[in-house]
Amino acid sequence: MTSGAINGDRVLIRSLDVAARLAGEVASLAEVEQRSVLLETMLSRFVLNGDGRDVWVRIDGRRTVRDIASAVAVASGEDVDQVTPAVAAFCARLADHGLVEDVA
Repeated sequence: MTSGAINGDRVLIRSLDVAARLAGEVASLAEVEQRSVLLETMLSRFVLNGDGRDVWVRIDGRRTVRDIASAVAVASGEDVDQVTPAVAAFCARLADHGLVEDVA
């Protein structure tokens, strides 16, 4: 999936070969803030902090990118129209790294 393929109508699911651990579980592996999640694949590690973590925990194979952006906007008190492009771009980066896949 390329970054241009992510839009508000896409439904994403986490890739099966990605292990995700919350910050409290990985204190010995990395210096991360409390609101972080560590993603591991066979070849890489990624730490998602703050907004990235907020998007990641909402990717469940049922919500569209637009639904995720709306939930993030409500939680942060920001305007959904301002949040949606950033969430879509972040999801595209996750897809480019093989961390999420399009359900379709």
